[in-house]
Amino acid sequence: MKSLVISAESANLESLRGFVTAAANEAGLGEERRFRLVLAVDEIASNIIAHGTRCVSEKTSISVHAETRHDRLRVIMEDGGVAFDPRQYDIPGDAELAGSLEERVAGGLGIYFALTGVDNFYYESDGTKNHSIFEVML
Repeated sequence: MKSLVISAESANLESLRGFVTAAANEAGLGEERRFRLVLAVDEIASNIIAHGTRCVSEKTSISVHAETRHDRLRVIMEDGGVAFDPRQYDIPGDAELAGSLEERVAGGLGIYFALTGVDNFYYESDGTKNHSIFEVML
């Protein structure tokens, strides 16, 4: 299993994207699926940085692990920020997505891309760590 640990700061998102891109390439994902996986991980990490670390008194980090098992690539992201299950967020529906930008309510697209960009998304929190798990079938 390959791993990366970054400080939860926007400046480190490029390293995170590079790590996930390399894991996707090694697993043999095509360009479109690789893009969608990288976008999904980036969006959740961006939300962790922007929202999940606000109430945390000390610097927090994001750990990312990538593993290929049998028929899937799993990217597991762990953070010590505020617990938030993206699956509980009301993502935009088809009608909202079809409207113009001027008609749309701001927010939610990042979570939409994260949840729809991978084959499976899981979230769990053990009280001290949050675990976001992205799966793409090979």
